[in-house]
Amino acid sequence: MLKEGRPGGGCRCPAALLAAAVVAGFSGGPAFWRHAGAPELVRQARGYLRGLTRSGTVSGRVTVLLVSRPGDPGARLLVDGRSVGAFRTPTVTARVRPGNTLRVVAGGPGADVFRVVRVSPGLSASLLGRQVTVSGGGVLGRVGSGR
Repeated sequence: MLKEGRPGGGCRCPAALLAAAVVAGFSGGPAFWRHAGAPELVRQARGYLRGLTRSGTVSGRVTVLLVSRPGDPGARLLVDGRSVGAFRTPTVTARVRPGNTLRVVAGGPGADVFRVVRVSPGLSASLLGRQVTVSGGGVLGRVGSGR
């Protein structure tokens, strides 16, 4: 299950992270816990478990940064068309699930630049780093599952 002596064997999908943490932690003994990647592996597995809802679906958080200015209360982040936060500060964090669509709406004159800067473990990292420039509104993307 563990390849190249590395926790998770290079695979970063949540199921593999969780399995590697459990198997390596119990069967690898103290050598596993001294491995430099062990604390990060365990942190990611815990984050994934926290993201599971009672129904077994994954949820998590996505953080979006307003790059073009230090804040704009008129600029908004929308999840499935519903406003979840205004950019009074440069970042807005929203709770999301796989399948949700993230949109941004510029608040002031001219174009605003928005970038996804953080995605919870358990959600697909494909949104991470995605950037959009809008004057009006634009789609950042659809949230995916990391399974």
